[in-house]
Amino acid sequence: MKLKRSEAKEVFFISAREGAAEANLSLQKLLEQYNRQLANFEVDEDGAIGSVEEYLNLTQAAIDGLKRWQIRRWLVLGHFAFGRFVIYSDLKRENWHTHPVLHPLVNAILSGVERGQDDEPTLPSIPDGSTISAADA
Repeated sequence: MKLKRSEAKEVFFISAREGAAEANLSLQKLLEQYNRQLANFEVDEDGAIGSVEEYLNLTQAAIDGLKRWQIRRWLVLGHFAFGRFVIYSDLKRENWHTHPVLHPLVNAILSGVERGQDDEPTLPSIPDGSTISAADA
């Protein structure tokens, strides 16, 4: 993404490479609590993203009727790594094949012990060369 200044007048514009624009996942999740859906960025057959104005109109439609919600046309530049919010999908029960506590790793973390071959608790071993002093106990 590049921020450029026009030589002719005091106008700034932003250009982005393909795939750089993405929706705000935090806002998407918040709107889901109101049974609303935030629009995705529209991409045409040439791979071009639709206009910002179109996106703001779709977003306005998504929040219509919600008290104290409004669209403001201002910009915050920053690097937001929303990809980490994929963990939200882990919280949806419909995505669970089995209850998480039945997974060996999750169970070991929650119970504080690993399970052996016969589902017997095993204590973590002390690595070779390690010493335990009275202060550690």
